[in-house]
Amino acid sequence: MTRTKINAGDQPWLNDRENTALQSHVEDWGKASGTERRQIFKAAAREARLLAPKMDQELLKQRKEKYRQWFHNHKKHKANAKAPTKLQKKWTARQVIEEQRKADILQQIHEEIEEETGQKPEQKEIFRRYQPTMTAIMKGLGDNELEEAQAKADEWTNQAPDPAVQAKTARKKGEKMIKHFAKEMFTQAGMRLFVLGSWKDEKGSLLTSRQVDTVGRFDFNEHLGIGSSFMKCKDWQVILPAWEDFIGDAFNQDQDQDGTLLGGTRRVPKPYHEFDLDRMGLPMLPDIEGVSLDAKKGMIRSFLTIHYSSSDAHRHRNMLWKAEGPSALE
Repeated sequence: MTRTKINAGDQPWLNDRENTALQSHVEDWGKASGTERRQIFKAAAREARLLAPKMDQELLKQRKEKYRQWFHNHKKHKANAKAPTKLQKKWTARQVIEEQRKADILQQIHEEIEEETGQKPEQKEIFRRYQPTMTAIMKGLGDNELEEAQAKADEWTNQAPDPAVQAKTARKKGEKMIKHFAKEMFTQAGMRLFVLGSWKDEKGSLLTSRQVDTVGRFDFNEHLGIGSSFMKCKDWQVILPAWEDFIGDAFNQDQDQDGTLLGGTRRVPKPYHEFDLDRMGLPMLPDIEGVSLDAKKGMIRSFLTIHYSSSDAHRHRNMLWKAEGPSALE
């Protein structure tokens, strides 16, 4: 039976026969290393390509990379696989002092090296001096300072670190932790994830997913199996208004009249559409031919808002009539 040739740009999913061929090699590949591992992969790729749909040379090259990704996604993980970075769960007095004074400690080391050598310090030398400097600082603390540091350590362990520490953790470790979680859930449970996150930075400004950069948006789907990016192929921003309404309440962020979240982060107000009304005072939908997608979404939101507001008012009037009679509506 002749196979239909697939054109460039139409990379198909791995079929069952390809999966079976790769599966027969993945255990040996996982145990091997170096040259042996490369040889096992080459043999598996050759076998799988014979079972793949017919395609041009460019797609065949891409197919090989798909096979490589398949191996990495399906290799056996250690039972106690650890995240690439860990959160600080138990704090000590030393760690609290280090967190509070780290910038000053580094500045002190920089100045000492420059004074001694007259040159800009190398990173290696800074690291070499860091722990001895930290130890000297701890030895120089008085009893009251140590007690305060220990009390703060207990508070951070049993409750939560100070907001500035939380902000730094979110900035430095948030993406790595979510990426690890997304990969583990895909590998172990076949689950795909898209994550929105919002937090306050060190200045207390609320960071949202609508900002220009990629703050608070975590989509690793195109790196897992033969997947594509949710953000690249879907209109994911339609969920932002509801999300930002939620985080505005969750973080107790006040808003001014033009939709700005006080605290440094701007929230764009939802577009509102003015409808013509019929004889009953209800909105009439206009001709939507040639109307942009964003405008259509604005129409739908506005229509539903007007509809449910009218329904609520009608129910309220009926309740007043039943409770107090016609005079209640005057």
